[in-house]
This record gives sequence, C-alpha cells and structure tokens, in this order.
Amino acid sequence: DEARRKIAAGDKAWLEEGEFRLTGKRPEPPRPCREPYVIAGISVEARNCGVTVEINGVHTTTVQNNSTTGIITGGLQKGANPVIITPDTTTATSAKEPAEISLTVFIRTAPAAKPVPFWSWKTEATPWPARYDRSIFVKSLNLR
Repeated sequence: DEARRKIAAGDKAWLEEGEFRLTGKRPEPPRPCREPYVIAGISVEARNCGVTVEINGVHTTTVQNNSTTGIITGGLQKGANPVIITPDTTTATSAKEPAEISLTVFIRTAPAAKPVPFWSWKTEATPWPARYDRSIFVKSLNLR
C-alpha cells in the first residue's frame, strides 16, 4: 500500500530497481530453432536470488526475486534437451531468508489437454555452483 501511495504521489524511484533499469543494450535477435517435437512451457521461481535458464541454446528466461511462466521457445526436441541454470545470489533481498530456485516444465499430452508437469528441478543447500548443467530427455510420446 505504501508503494502505491508513493507511485500515486509521483515517486519514480522504483524504476531504478534492477528489473526495471534499462541497460542500453538491444536484445539479442531470436536464434533460429527447429520445429518442436512437443510444445512445452516452463515455470521458474527464484526466491531471494536471481536465475537465468537456457534450454536447447534457444530459449532463455531470467528471473530475479520473482516467478514467471511461459512457453519454451522452440519447445522440446525428441532426445536430450540441454538445460543451463545460472544462479545469481547477488540479487538477494534478505540475509535471513534462504535462497531457492525451482523449475517445472509442462507439456500437453493431447491438443486440448491441460498441461501436465513433465520435469522439475530445484536447488539444494548453498553454496551453489556458478552453473548447473542438466538435461530434459524426451522419449517417444503419444500426442494424439
């Protein structure tokens, strides 16, 4: 409520916070990707930290002290789908609260079906490495 009052009063300090600060860099153009074997979505949650998740070298999601859900650019391919998880503990907002990252990948098993969890991962106790290399393996799916 206090933040809303400040904004209503014309305070724009919140625009200087990390997630709103402009870098001056243009975003990288999208990389070409193969037709997906299965369309998939991802949910990323970063508590008291930040994280960048890259899937198949095509899809990238960055989250800081927040969560997001979206479609994976290029979907998932049949076989191995490399996942690079890069934590960022420099964006911590509280020294008392433990940092935690969790990811869930969802797929649809039929065109009109609700998405179902297919793969999930979360951090273990800190200290974390600078990077986690994981893989999502997709076998043949009956998607009819």
